[in-house]
Amino acid sequence: MPRSRICVVRNPAGEQVRLGDLIDVETREVSRSITRENQKYTTHVNWEYLGTDQMRQKFIKDVLAGIQLPYGYKAEEARQEFLTEEEEEEIGLALWLSVAFIFIVLAAMLESVTLPLLILLSIPMALVGVFAIFWLTHSVFDSSARIGLVLLFGVSPSTTRFSW
Repeated sequence: MPRSRICVVRNPAGEQVRLGDLIDVETREVSRSITRENQKYTTHVNWEYLGTDQMRQKFIKDVLAGIQLPYGYKAEEARQEFLTEEEEEEIGLALWLSVAFIFIVLAAMLESVTLPLLILLSIPMALVGVFAIFWLTHSVFDSSARIGLVLLFGVSPSTTRFSW
């Protein structure tokens, strides 16, 4: 059994806090790759951060500032989602297929073609409203906002009532 060292950090008040009380480290197997592009070698380190987006950004900034690398190396935050073109195409296909299946089910339930179109039209209109609110308030579209958007997409068609 390997010996574990107790790491201690100081908070702004000068008190010592055990690092194990602050974080939970878990090792997962991931595909290892080093890519070479324009005479630069790149590897990616991924982690999950549970908290607000502002806390996440501060955490990443502090981690990047604290990394000491040898000459010629640099650490920077990647701004991409790490999806390949094939994965993006598959997600797009899944989106269009799901919309088609929802339309088919609604058309069968309502016994009409125009009513499902009107119901499905409420989703892009709701998306325009969400975009406007986030733009006006300068808010960050984080994971909790994505969950809210999914809920909105579920609620907005269901509130559309027809008495025809």
